[in-house]
Amino acid sequence: MKLRGVTLLGVILMILALIAQIGLFGYSYTGYEKDSPVLVMYGNSDSKFTATMFRMAMGRAGFQTLILNKDLVKAQSIGEQISLPRGYRSQSIVILAQGEAATSSLKLFDTDEDTLGFVLVNPKFETNYSMEGMGSDFPVHDVAIFTDDNAEKSDSKIMYERLSGEDTLFGITSKTGGTFSSEVYMNPLGNRYLSVSSIGNGDGMFFYMSPSFQIELADYLASNYSTGREPAKAIIGWYMVFIMSVALFISGLFMFLSKIPVVRFRMVAEDKDKIDFVTKVIVLTAAVLTTVGLVVLTIIGDKEDLIFKILGIFPCVMLVLMALIRTPYLVKNFKVKRPHKTMSLAAILTFAILSFALLVVNNAWGMNGIFDSSSKVIIAVSVFVLDFVSIMIVARCDSISRIKGFGGCSYFGTYMMFLFTMIPSFIMFMVCALLGKNDIALLSIGGVFCAFLPFISAMPVKRHANVVRFTATVHAGIYLILLILMI
Repeated sequence: MKLRGVTLLGVILMILALIAQIGLFGYSYTGYEKDSPVLVMYGNSDSKFTATMFRMAMGRAGFQTLILNKDLVKAQSIGEQISLPRGYRSQSIVILAQGEAATSSLKLFDTDEDTLGFVLVNPKFETNYSMEGMGSDFPVHDVAIFTDDNAEKSDSKIMYERLSGEDTLFGITSKTGGTFSSEVYMNPLGNRYLSVSSIGNGDGMFFYMSPSFQIELADYLASNYSTGREPAKAIIGWYMVFIMSVALFISGLFMFLSKIPVVRFRMVAEDKDKIDFVTKVIVLTAAVLTTVGLVVLTIIGDKEDLIFKILGIFPCVMLVLMALIRTPYLVKNFKVKRPHKTMSLAAILTFAILSFALLVVNNAWGMNGIFDSSSKVIIAVSVFVLDFVSIMIVARCDSISRIKGFGGCSYFGTYMMFLFTMIPSFIMFMVCALLGKNDIALLSIGGVFCAFLPFISAMPVKRHANVVRFTATVHAGIYLILLILMI
């Protein structure tokens, strides 16, 4: 395949976008020295924490970032001594902890001579937690509290009032940031700080993903611990390059495909295929029943993890159903002559789409703790294999159906099938938004992406190259990348 004119320009743009994403990842490891202070993070509610962008933001403040999944609440209850990994000991540290781990961290690290201060994110009081003896002089270290809970008697405000001796109801406040400003309280000694975000960010992961939070935290660290940095402009610049590279890649992909014809099929008219009607009925029924079950689980409560897994895995289950229904058709027509295939085009598209998607996800969310349990590995591998085999079957059946004169069929030929895979996630988003269950509503969007993005990513390979194994590789690969963020 020769690359000329617009197609060559498209390839160049895609390469530039890939280089930009690689550069953004490398940039996240700059900005600090080996002996720079370390921001040690505990109690993150989501182990798939957005490590890359957060590490980049803290680096602009002159801080290293160390993410540890230690249970501080349990450690405090059993009197366990906490030590940092070798290589970080005897370095100045700032403890960042979230939820109940935030309140436990104050007692676990208050006598640590290497601790410079604490950053508490949405602190929550554990059962029977006592603040006896705490005040503006204990802990002796600086304490900053960041929250998106603006309730009058939130745990964050109660803790700040106790540690600072200031009243948040009648106290003097200031604003930080621009459009998405936070309301800030600070005591006269300057060692207690409370920031109440103007935007509700849901759980910890979404709070950490907020650029406004990253900029405010980086500014606080830089100014409070005198690193001499002004991180805001560098953080905004990183996000601008990130967004521009995504736009550049999409533009390049469309330019590359604009001059490449869609695979043409030689049609031979036959009777209308009836299999798709049966498939639609079965898939729609499964989608409706699953949606009803998820709504019931939501009303029951305390089933969030199960709901997230079902939303993530549902598109794969639907594909397996479609493949099982179509398998007899494939066996019967397996010897039908296959249309022209373009292997080089399929290889270029597969490499470009998968590598860019992996880089974007790594830069946006990070891969910390993705496979922190054997069950996640088993689920991820099983789903990848099932998705790959199912796409091989439905994509081949689609080609056979077009050759025989039926037009497109199943997943790639009938867009209604594809839309059915998004029904549970879409309805769950609307229901949970109405019920005020923001965490489930936000992650329901992830379920929509698990159904939508693999299909959109695999379509160019299917339409322009028609190489089934490459189509399946792109679909299963994109699905796997998204799924590991859900489970």
